[in-house]
Amino acid sequence: MSTAAWAQLALLILLLAISTPLLGRYLARVYGGVYGGVYGGGPAPGDRIFGPVERLVYRVCGIDPRGTSTGRSTPGRSWPSA
Repeated sequence: MSTAAWAQLALLILLLAISTPLLGRYLARVYGGVYGGVYGGGPAPGDRIFGPVERLVYRVCGIDPRGTSTGRSTPGRSWPSA
C-alpha cells in the first residue's frame, strides 16, 4: 500500500474512533427514554428540529402517531406485494 492509502486508513480509523462515542451517546438518549438508563429520560438532542418535521410528515400521510404500525394493520400503506 502506498503512503496515501495508509494515511487514508489512519484518518478513517481516527474518524471512527471520534464519532462512535458521540453516536452511541445520541442513540442512548433517543432510545433511553423508553427504557431509562444512563442517558435516558430526557428529550433527544434532535427533537426540537425533527419533531415538527415528523409531525408534519405524519399529518400529510394520514398516520396516527399514537397508533400501532404493523404490516397487516395498514395494507394500503405497506409495500406492494409481488
